[in-house]
Amino acid sequence: MRIFVSQFNAVVGDLAGNTEKIISEIKKNREADLIVFPELSIPGYPPQDLIFNDTFVKLNRECVCEIASAVEDQYIIVGFIDFSDSINPQGWFKRFNGAALLHGGQLIHTFHKSLLPTYDVFDETRYFEPAEKIEPFLIEIDNRKINLGVEICEDLWDDAYKKKITGILAEKGAELVINISASPYEKGKISQRKEILSLRAKQHQVPMIYCNLLGGQDELLFDGHCMVVDPEGDLICSTNPFSEEGQLFEFDAVEMKFRGACEPIPDEMELIYRALTTGVRDYVRKSGFSSVVLGLSGGIDSALVAALAVAALGKENVLGLLMPSGFSSTHSVDDARIMAENLGMPYHEIPIKTVYEHYEEIFEPLFKGLPFGLAEENLQARIRGNYVMTISNKFGKLALATGNKTEFAMGYSTLYGDMCGALAPIGDLQKTLVYELCRYINKTNQKELIPADILTKTPSAELRPGQFDPFNYDVMSPLVNEIVENQASIEDLVAKGYDLELVRSTYSTVMATEFKRRQAPPILKISNCAFGMGRRVPLVNKYRGISPD
Repeated sequence: MRIFVSQFNAVVGDLAGNTEKIISEIKKNREADLIVFPELSIPGYPPQDLIFNDTFVKLNRECVCEIASAVEDQYIIVGFIDFSDSINPQGWFKRFNGAALLHGGQLIHTFHKSLLPTYDVFDETRYFEPAEKIEPFLIEIDNRKINLGVEICEDLWDDAYKKKITGILAEKGAELVINISASPYEKGKISQRKEILSLRAKQHQVPMIYCNLLGGQDELLFDGHCMVVDPEGDLICSTNPFSEEGQLFEFDAVEMKFRGACEPIPDEMELIYRALTTGVRDYVRKSGFSSVVLGLSGGIDSALVAALAVAALGKENVLGLLMPSGFSSTHSVDDARIMAENLGMPYHEIPIKTVYEHYEEIFEPLFKGLPFGLAEENLQARIRGNYVMTISNKFGKLALATGNKTEFAMGYSTLYGDMCGALAPIGDLQKTLVYELCRYINKTNQKELIPADILTKTPSAELRPGQFDPFNYDVMSPLVNEIVENQASIEDLVAKGYDLELVRSTYSTVMATEFKRRQAPPILKISNCAFGMGRRVPLVNKYRGISPD
């Protein structure tokens, strides 16, 4: 049996485009007996409240029929939204996260997802009903019948559930279990998937195929990385993460053995780099744009965002704006210019000094007698944000924000200023990881794309004379990580050796600045808890933790 797993990059809501791409993939792989596409590959994942639109759901079902008409003697598994005529308690037609099995021009069987996750970015019980039956389906290839079990994403991750879907399928005679998924990337997730897939195959002595979605969708990044394991849990075949290349391999249905290639898994820094460049590329292009604009300050954050954007979109499609004020140092302007020239990207220098001074004149009667403070500092950032958004508006370029996770956590960013943008590519990277990724980029390119001065100078917003960032990032970044990603309490953090007053003030600041993050651009998610759709904290919220006396 020749099986092709497709690392399919879907666009949410593009029913016609996804369908056309699926049919094209089928025609290109006529030698395959079975072709497997990921979870919800027809509507894209996650379709969120589009699922409540009856027309959308019915059209997605019609796409299944259109794809089936292109299928000859092959078997095709493709993800879609299924529905029934029965009504759920909320008064809606029941929807199911489904997998269609196509053969001979027809839809011959439908599998439904059983375990519906409701944690992190997932909210599937809002949309779907669980499967009403769990059983394999008999298919025949080259006069060999095989009992095929199909499960969907969370069905594999059953530790927290009473139902054990892989086990049920194996007990009912499944000889091959296929899991179609839309599992987002995060640090360490690929190795976790391999471990759980190998464990389930070994537990139930059944060969397993894992087919995962690829590409960026809003904040989420899907790595693909399809895998095949034998009944002993050994990895036999795998695809290259963040690559659109699927893989054809052979499965001996008599001996229950696979033959195929196993791609090496890159180290975590390369995976993060691939994830972010994929996220930038797909967010821009799937939104109907081809180019971006960002402010280049001469600092490390904007340097990293520029490098990622150039890698994702090409140097000609990334425009940098150098916007010095009267407080900007000469070396920062020089560093920004060198950075742009190293990347080969176009840039323009548009000073804000004159505009800022005019603002000062306008506000002078109102501010008379008051000291220079945050309002005047932030005004500079807002002028820059205005410049960036005006260029974006005029030339049809998406604006990229350059803030990192440590800054977002501490509210060290200006609403309607440096937070302006359609996307925040590094908003889930702690400041220390920003430095690591910049060094990785220089090392892999074997040249100093990001100038050494940017990597070594003390970070500064340069909004007043002698200003430097008010944090020791070597301390603050891991502390923020503990609070946001690990949900550590004040007591936990003090026990780990953090200063009590630092912990109290940091915890309080993180909780008090949620209103800023709610207005931030979408942030590409690479951690287990990113600011955005997976983290839901009230805007008006007086909780500041409980600390020891």
